[in-house]
Amino acid sequence: MSASSGTGQKRGHNPLIGLDIERLEAEMERYHHWLDEHADEAYIVAEQARKLGFDHKEFVEIPRAADLAGRTEKLLIEYLEGYEVADDIRKLLAEHDRETTSIMMAQSVARGFREQDTTSSRQSMLGFALALQC
Repeated sequence: MSASSGTGQKRGHNPLIGLDIERLEAEMERYHHWLDEHADEAYIVAEQARKLGFDHKEFVEIPRAADLAGRTEKLLIEYLEGYEVADDIRKLLAEHDRETTSIMMAQSVARGFREQDTTSSRQSMLGFALALQC
């Protein structure tokens, strides 16, 4: 019998012993806050540069979002016509991998638009776009 368990740890060894978990969690929180602040600053600089004509668009194409689900919804908002997908994506990602989630969401959105009598080409485009974003 080997000296290690199925979790990759040696029997009786806990890698968290001696670590100040509260301090590490506080440091991680400060780091995430720092990242958010600096990302906001980068978006401001990018928007200012684009308004000065340094890019062909006047806005930053990729919107800030808390997670993949929110980003997907923001990127496709003009195509989804109020069809909200972020919560559904979060629920599916809790149970499935990204690829499976993207296919399931694409099917769901295409069905939803089919029920609204949207053209099949629009259904296909929406499904495909959603699958690419998840």
